[in-house]
Amino acid sequence: MGAHGRASAVAFLTLTALLASAIGPAAAIIKQTQLGEADWISQHVGKVARAEFAAGGRPRVYAATESNVVACLNLRDGSIVWRQILNAVTDAVEHLMLVDLPTPAVITLSGGGTNLRAWSMADGALLWEHVLPTGGATGSTGGFGAGTVAGDKVFSHEAAMAAIAAARAAEASSDDPAVTEAAAEAAVKAAAKGLAGTAGDAGGGADANATEGSSSMVVLAAGEGRPAPLLVAFTHGRVFGFDLLAGSARAAWEVEITGWECAAAVHSSADASGVHLLGLLSGGSHLGVARIVLQGTGARLGRVIGLAAGEQLAAPLLLLAAGSGDASAVVLTASGSRVCSVDAAEGESMSCQRLDASVAAEGNPRLLPAAVSSQTVLLHTAAGITVLQRAMGGSYRAGTSFPGAMAVSAVAPTDQGLAVAIGGRDGRALWTKVLNATDSFQVVSEEAVADAGQLDAEGKAIQVDSIFLGAFRRKGGQTGFRALVSLADATAAVVQQGVRVWARPEALAGVLRARFEELPATAAAAAGGAGA
Repeated sequence: MGAHGRASAVAFLTLTALLASAIGPAAAIIKQTQLGEADWISQHVGKVARAEFAAGGRPRVYAATESNVVACLNLRDGSIVWRQILNAVTDAVEHLMLVDLPTPAVITLSGGGTNLRAWSMADGALLWEHVLPTGGATGSTGGFGAGTVAGDKVFSHEAAMAAIAAARAAEASSDDPAVTEAAAEAAVKAAAKGLAGTAGDAGGGADANATEGSSSMVVLAAGEGRPAPLLVAFTHGRVFGFDLLAGSARAAWEVEITGWECAAAVHSSADASGVHLLGLLSGGSHLGVARIVLQGTGARLGRVIGLAAGEQLAAPLLLLAAGSGDASAVVLTASGSRVCSVDAAEGESMSCQRLDASVAAEGNPRLLPAAVSSQTVLLHTAAGITVLQRAMGGSYRAGTSFPGAMAVSAVAPTDQGLAVAIGGRDGRALWTKVLNATDSFQVVSEEAVADAGQLDAEGKAIQVDSIFLGAFRRKGGQTGFRALVSLADATAAVVQQGVRVWARPEALAGVLRARFEELPATAAAAAGGAGA
């Protein structure tokens, strides 16, 4: 084989291995005759979107990624322990949680709140799965059973897949790859948008973010009258209860809420005797509260009410830790001038307090999902993260500020109470701070990693997109913290005690299309002639 032919073969095999490793198993690519030319594999999971650390000191972190992969990573070196690759177009993971009983499992809800699955923590084996009914087209809840409204068009699963197939067929029959690649890319984006239930020009207020939080899960511990832990899932206007000791994919009970068209989230009661649904109702100026009462092995709908805020509300709606404050949820008005709260246990009124003028003037304010009491919440603005404290007069005033903070974790339990982590960049340095969520977000730990990531093409530090907090017990008995940080360039890194433990570049997992190119012959190969 000549130099040109060998270069072409290497290019083909290398790129084939690259694509296959990004999206699935690649073992079939390697043949004995290819050793020395294409004998490597690089597996990826994708940009981390959700993550949970294993409890009990196990060196594992479980993640769901933007490439629709569920994976377990080794905390010591970042290697992949196992991974499960879901449908790249239709099966994005909206929720991930870890459950220890009866078999340690990773529970995921994906596909627009349609696919509920349990994966073995140990090896990623599928323990059970359940396809939740969608109940037809509901543009505000993100369902895509009969079709999803997106602007002035209606998408369905079949129509989306047909659009992709047609684009690929056109590409195969065309001599102009540039035109067909653009058409195929547009078709894939349109199909994915339709399958995700993204509303087109929905306008201001809640409807612009209606699909955010349109499904939710919570696990209720075993208690009086309920010998087994219960997984409660809300999606597409229905609430399902699953007995986790049964090891079955069949729901123990199901409750339908007629006309409940909103982005909602499940919230457990302090006594675990029931669950509340809280959501932004269609129209954007009302908050809906529904109560599900648990009765033995069944459940019934208690009440459904709508509370008026007097102006448009803005997603997201933040749920507060049960029993830890005087409210069950808080939400920011679309104008960014007031914070409204509601006590779901009472559920008869909504209280709205104004923001201090200096706080309200900050650009693009939004509440962060890290609150346990309506007395103290976190506000994210263009300048960073600010602690809002409710004053005696009822208004919210700015407390501690963290300039340059880019991301905040979910609330995590620790030996010192509930905590959250925030993170940001200072040049090449990556910094993290752990805040006590039950004590006005006081800083309990802070670390900085001096060289924790590459710079972009303009020489700026890659920003922090999300952060996930884990707590562990050190050898001396003290509480230690570690954080999994997901950067904008899809790098995932674990930092602990001021050290970057490991980093995984995951950009290659997002490869969807590729063009095969012939590699130029090297000088040595060219000198060897065609018969070299």
